[in-house]
Amino acid sequence: MSEPKRYRYTRAALVKDYLLGAAGLALGGLPFALAAPGRVAGLILAVILLLSVFLLLRAARRHAAVFLLSAGSLTYGGGTLPWRELCGLRLRHFATRRDQPGGGWMELRLRGTGQRVTMDSGLDGFSDILRAAHAAALANGLSFDPVTMANLQAMGLEVPQQAD
Repeated sequence: MSEPKRYRYTRAALVKDYLLGAAGLALGGLPFALAAPGRVAGLILAVILLLSVFLLLRAARRHAAVFLLSAGSLTYGGGTLPWRELCGLRLRHFATRRDQPGGGWMELRLRGTGQRVTMDSGLDGFSDILRAAHAAALANGLSFDPVTMANLQAMGLEVPQQAD
């Protein structure tokens, strides 16, 4: 890999977050605009508004996020994580429904010397970054927790047997 590859979150992942945030703003804000809700209802609506603002800010942050993958590192908005400094890798799967295999999303958390980066499978090129991080983790002799091992195997990546 000579030239770094550039990755961003997919439009579909971003649109969903923006729509959910906007719907929450409408649901939480409309009653305040049309009437004076009572204390309990106002508190519930205020919580909905705060969560919606949080979701919209998260969507905007993901919209602006750019990841550059090279043979030697992963560069992202907060800095650069050289693969030789990778000291932690966690891969989690979050299912949307129990009865729907393959549904949901994956979240990858990487840790290096003074660096932490988290991304999810809504990122275009997620599997490329996962493969590079997996190779670096193996090269660095990292061990994986059982959940990460199972998820790596589910993604088709080999995990060496670890001594207990």
